[in-house]
Amino acid sequence: WTSNISDDGKILGESSSEENVVPLLGMLWDKEKDEIYCDIKSISMPNKVVTKRNLLSVAQRVFDVVGFTCPVSLLPKLLLQEVWMRKLTWDEPLPDDIADKFSKWVDSICWLKRCRVPRIVSPLGKLSSDTSSIHVFCDASQFAYAACVFIRTESQDEVAVQLVYAKSRIAPKNVTIPRLELLATLVGDRMYTLVRETLKLSCKAYFWTDSSIVLTWIKEKEDWGTFVGNRCREICTTTNKEEWHHIPGDLNPADLPSRGS
Repeated sequence: WTSNISDDGKILGESSSEENVVPLLGMLWDKEKDEIYCDIKSISMPNKVVTKRNLLSVAQRVFDVVGFTCPVSLLPKLLLQEVWMRKLTWDEPLPDDIADKFSKWVDSICWLKRCRVPRIVSPLGKLSSDTSSIHVFCDASQFAYAACVFIRTESQDEVAVQLVYAKSRIAPKNVTIPRLELLATLVGDRMYTLVRETLKLSCKAYFWTDSSIVLTWIKEKEDWGTFVGNRCREICTTTNKEEWHHIPGDLNPADLPSRGS
């Protein structure tokens, strides 16, 4: 065990009190700054020949429990999807166009260690229904659909906004953008439920999407068909229609994990 409170370490006899950076849920925790970030020192190409096997192996090493790296980890997932579509074997050298993109991604991933997030959810104090609100942003592109959850906290004249959960998924082929946008809102709804139950937080919630079509599907009672109807019913069982709002695409933070960086 470990703690970033010095008195706790002295009382309970922490064995590695001199170590400021320790493993935490597959990531690294800087106890002094109270920040978490990815452990990327082990991310490198196993050999010069890029195959489907080592593409998958290297791509899966980018891991974080919050999901703040999902814009970065999207590219290798898209490349792996392309490899499967081309029906390449596990140890067959990948075509130059795919291999070059993957090699450049591996070379540039070193900057990720500078991307850190605070471990604490609310830097302004205890979360409460009076001072806190949950904001869920959803978006989709032809490549992926994504959602991210933020908690906004107010304290006197200060306001803090903290990313607590993000997720992106590869878009299935031959699915329209509006349906992908709907899938993003469904993911956002499920993420909201998980965050709310985990933090035992009862406060105002706001759901944001830049798709006017999806907002119409959610807010209007019409026979939209099986695909749309089933997903809208699930969304409406955990959220209120009045909680769903439109946001311009260029202001939507979920745009980045839906397109990659």
